[in-house]
Amino acid sequence: FDAVIQAVTGVESAVSAASAPATPYAGASGTVGLWHFDEGVSTRAADSSGSANHGGLGCLSAACVSTPTFITADAAAALREPLLDGLASAVRMNGQTDSLVNVPHSASLNFGGSLTVQAWARFKNISVSSAGVVSKGYFGDEAFALDFARTAAGSVKARFLVRDSGGTTLFSVTSTQTIPANAWVHLTGVYDQPGGELRMFVDGALSATAPGPASRRLNAHLLSIGSRQSGAALYDLSFSGDIDEVHVLNQVRLSTQV
Repeated sequence: FDAVIQAVTGVESAVSAASAPATPYAGASGTVGLWHFDEGVSTRAADSSGSANHGGLGCLSAACVSTPTFITADAAAALREPLLDGLASAVRMNGQTDSLVNVPHSASLNFGGSLTVQAWARFKNISVSSAGVVSKGYFGDEAFALDFARTAAGSVKARFLVRDSGGTTLFSVTSTQTIPANAWVHLTGVYDQPGGELRMFVDGALSATAPGPASRRLNAHLLSIGSRQSGAALYDLSFSGDIDEVHVLNQVRLSTQV
């Protein structure tokens, strides 16, 4: 999982632990955003990547009356963050429209090429399909999104998606297995640009692959954690549950690294 730190130092065949970070709080090589959510009491979500992509817990409209909150370490914290000696907490999302962790747009988050997005998540219920875990851009202009999708049969699956550089075609990969409610799950979405492929990992195992675009959409939107937009206005595709250890990298993570 993400706490097992190893970094890609070149092409996929050249993997080395030499560039592993000095502490578990510093991300592996290629990390542009890493939010541990260990503040406990704050409205700030610090970025440990070194890129200063700090986020804020809050509401984006007056209609939103309940902001995300930190929850204290639980029995599963040692699984999510085994190197942090039980210090881990997480952020709880209430599922309200416009309630989210807001990370402002930055040059370091607006990179092209390959991409990896990771998070621990535990959903309470999924009342809307496409409930956002991590997203950059509204529906129709996404750079990327990691979310939970409700199927026609009512089951919930994890999904990772990117849009092509022209903004006309959405590419996505969905987990083969159903994701249960009220249980922590580790999600990894990978866009391998040279390989032209999307990959979805669930709890460290490859779940599904799908074709990817030749190049990926870029945008100047904020990065949202815990909600995403169905259009250019409200953040109305909101997640209800807990999120931890969100990690964004500007490179491919291999099966041995997730």
